[in-house]
Amino acid sequence: VSSNLSFIPADTTKWHYISTATIEANGWQFDSARTSESLRSRIETNAYDLHRLDGAGLVSLINPGDKIVFAFDVHAPTFRHEFYKEYKAGRHATPQELIDQFPVMKELLGYLGYPVIAIEGWEADDILGTLAKMAEDEAYEAYILTGDRDALQLIDDPGQTRILLATNQDTVIFDTAAFMEKYGVRPDQVPDLKGLMGDSSDNIPGVTGVGQKTATELLLKFGSLDSIYENIDDETI
Repeated sequence: VSSNLSFIPADTTKWHYISTATIEANGWQFDSARTSESLRSRIETNAYDLHRLDGAGLVSLINPGDKIVFAFDVHAPTFRHEFYKEYKAGRHATPQELIDQFPVMKELLGYLGYPVIAIEGWEADDILGTLAKMAEDEAYEAYILTGDRDALQLIDDPGQTRILLATNQDTVIFDTAAFMEKYGVRPDQVPDLKGLMGDSSDNIPGVTGVGQKTATELLLKFGSLDSIYENIDDETI
């Protein structure tokens, strides 16, 4: 995945334009409350409110010379569907009103000078994770803005990768300390945690009778899923 992905530097002038004039222009052109009736009659515009990024804490983190890239899903099966046919089965379809906005959103981001990446067979979070690793290799701090809690496993303090988790209420910055305070395990233990407890949002079954509390206790004691199975005869399992 990473062979053709790269960050595109932004100069100071462009950043000034993006962080001020463009957001103001967005309020004039794309905010659904102020967009012309003719545009609103053709397409919903709630996804275009780029000034909301400031509320998400993103704009305040941007400095001249920083690099930003946007990743999108492709409406096609991924390698996970090939591995597990029931992956994400039963999910509600994405509303057409939102799907209609994606091409315009990508075009808008292109006009603003942002690189936009979407790769068939891979999810947007796969791309973000790859880019975060590339950033670490180049000694950059990486911030991933996402609403997907699965991305929390990408937190890597030595490599300076943090997650800006967008929720319905606010956006929370997670580093390792914040993650462990909330979830009780390390970020790199998330795959094993999900393997034990399952993930209903992705239709991934876990171990029967094991929920988050038990899964967390097992990982705190044994450290990993492999170690749990190596000690399967332990009376506490």
